[in-house]
Amino acid sequence: MSILFCDSDCEITYQEAEELNIKCILMPYTLLDKEYYFDLGKTTDYKAFFNEVRKGALPTTAALNANDYIDYFEPVLQSGEDILYISFSSAMSNTFEYMNQAIACLKEKYPERKITVYDTRSISIGSGMQIYYAALMKQKGASDEEIIEFLKSFTPKVRTVFVVEDLKHLKRGGRISSTAATFGTLFNIKPLLHIPMTSGKVEPLAKAKGRKMAIKMLADYATQNTDTSYRIMVTHADCENDADTLIEQIKEKLPDATVTKQFVGPVIGAHCGADVLGISYINLD
Repeated sequence: MSILFCDSDCEITYQEAEELNIKCILMPYTLLDKEYYFDLGKTTDYKAFFNEVRKGALPTTAALNANDYIDYFEPVLQSGEDILYISFSSAMSNTFEYMNQAIACLKEKYPERKITVYDTRSISIGSGMQIYYAALMKQKGASDEEIIEFLKSFTPKVRTVFVVEDLKHLKRGGRISSTAATFGTLFNIKPLLHIPMTSGKVEPLAKAKGRKMAIKMLADYATQNTDTSYRIMVTHADCENDADTLIEQIKEKLPDATVTKQFVGPVIGAHCGADVLGISYINLD
């Protein structure tokens, strides 16, 4: 028997995590010199967070240390159960160096127990999509091995695309140059970014002239060669009207699709800013 873990960078909702018996590793962020741990929205005031960002606050994030991971994992191992942890992309954070240290220590202490880590090569709803369907399988009695085999074929089909509103956050994170940020702002250019599974990192995909065109492009991506037997996920950083517009455009093209909507969490929001709008869907290729 194993316990399924995720981390809060996967951004499923806390309701789904509770319903599907997923234990969540809470990721830290700091806002206005106070540290918080994102709990998938259970106690999160999303609007207050993004209001502070709009006013100029620059939140930061940090890696967990090895002891943090031990605190999460050891009680499970002590109880005689194994661990299946489905994580956000290891290419995006050095937190996994500390996780590996913790796992090595725990394997020495509990050699009879099994700790399996699967890297989704994504983050936010791109990771959450994988967590959700893995958890459904587990709830129906699938073994860890069966879940991993499913994910190996499922992960390459996951597409995650998003548009950012304020280019300063991409500049601060080193995603674009200062020159590109300046010209993009002057000419109302909205970069569309994605997370290729080959790299597991955020990369440029396309450019849109204005917000309206960016939303249309997101809808086009979400409805081209899409497997509607899986849900389409829409996430927003406190721009719910735009999210609703995007969902309407998706449903016009794919009326039978199940489309969900949720907030971007503050850990991801620290890197992308307010008014980010994103989609995750399953491609048939």
